[in-house]
Amino acid sequence: MKRIFIAVIAGLLSSQNSHALTLDDVDFSAKMEQDGFVYAPLKGTEINAGIFWYTTLKQDVTPPTSINPYFNKISIRAYPLAQDNGKYTHFVEQNNIIDERQNLIPTNAQLCIETTGLVAKLEALNLNYQLERKPSGYPSLCWLSITYLKPSNSAVETQLMDYLNANNVLNHWYSIESTRSEPVYLDAPRIITDLLNDNALVASPPDPLDNSVEYSGDLLDVAFYSRNSPAEAFRSNVTPGESLSVNDWKRFMKLFSIRFTGGVEVNSNDVDQLIEILPSSGEVVVNVDTRANQ
Repeated sequence: MKRIFIAVIAGLLSSQNSHALTLDDVDFSAKMEQDGFVYAPLKGTEINAGIFWYTTLKQDVTPPTSINPYFNKISIRAYPLAQDNGKYTHFVEQNNIIDERQNLIPTNAQLCIETTGLVAKLEALNLNYQLERKPSGYPSLCWLSITYLKPSNSAVETQLMDYLNANNVLNHWYSIESTRSEPVYLDAPRIITDLLNDNALVASPPDPLDNSVEYSGDLLDVAFYSRNSPAEAFRSNVTPGESLSVNDWKRFMKLFSIRFTGGVEVNSNDVDQLIEILPSSGEVVVNVDTRANQ
């Protein structure tokens, strides 16, 4: 009975650890950046569980292995330096962190990309080779395998191993951003069209030089009828049907020039497209790019 109980508990723990997290599960606002890695907890965690991304990676080179009588293979693994120099262990113990032990990497990441130096060395050794990249289980990042026709001269393999052990041959580049909000726009063309339809504005004949027109009207009419346009035309991130705010309405009215006679006017060049009132937001919280180190 005791063995069954232990097996059930182990199964539950295994099931929890195998849960596939995504970047949306991570609270990047609480990230902690250290020498060689970035840590961020999970959203809503009560046990300080989180994810590690490693920014400094070393390479482990396996000796040549025989695949068949004709081909050998050498594999190079990208491994976090912080896992070897004690910095990871010290950080985890000091902050009482539970590492979820998952590689959360964006789908467009470029990992274990061979350097131009490696390609040049393989060509110089006159090897008939093929490269293959594979992801790796945490904490490793990836593998690069070199499969090659066995050379008649064993010194060629020795030269290749010497090169791999003395030079970095792997490049990685990717970045992770915190949740990005879309830009917010003022739909000036839509509001201008509404005012034209309400006869609050009239358009002048097109300018022969740039084909622009001047929209003009009475200040009180423009102020009154512009409030009839929906709030989402003044601010694209509001909920349809939401009431128009005074500040959003003022932002639109400031596009007009006011004449002493009480009239207003605006050039079509200033209102013929969406006007960005808030740029998109988002912060790069993890950045890995080893290409500059070559």
